[in-house]
Amino acid sequence: MALALLEQRFPAVPLWFGQATGHWWALAGDRLIEAHTPEHLGRELERFRTRTVPSAGRSPDQAGDSTGRTR
Repeated sequence: MALALLEQRFPAVPLWFGQATGHWWALAGDRLIEAHTPEHLGRELERFRTRTVPSAGRSPDQAGDSTGRTR
């Protein structure tokens, strides 16, 4: 059931439970994410998603500093 919920939240991400390790795994982009519980894996995937999605209206190469100016 936990795997099905994660698959609904992250349909494009391969997810699995490692029988040998006893851990939950995900392949997000080119990053392999490991967690002890499905809840922790979900939190890690959310963190990964928020770090890789550019801010609205900005491309990744236009990241601004704390004053809002772009490079």
